[in-house]
Amino acid sequence: MDRRTNASLDKTLKEYEKTSAKLEKASSKAKSSKVDALSSELDQLTSPLSSLSSMVYTTYQAVRGATQGLKKEVVPWGTVRTDMATRDG
Repeated sequence: MDRRTNASLDKTLKEYEKTSAKLEKASSKAKSSKVDALSSELDQLTSPLSSLSSMVYTTYQAVRGATQGLKKEVVPWGTVRTDMATRDG
């Protein structure tokens, strides 16, 4: 995931949290027009978050795959180093 996408995700999450807090506050005061407006804004923020979440998951899968590949290389190398150290005494 590039920096621009990461910044976009952070910005959208912050906006979502801020709007969600405003919605909760407005709901407690029972101002229906403000509640409706904030609910609509949350719905609009949910769409970009859901599209970015698939990108985050895809990146996670790529990192996990690379880690598994690295593990397959590192574990045997550690065994070889141990065998060499044991042999050399």
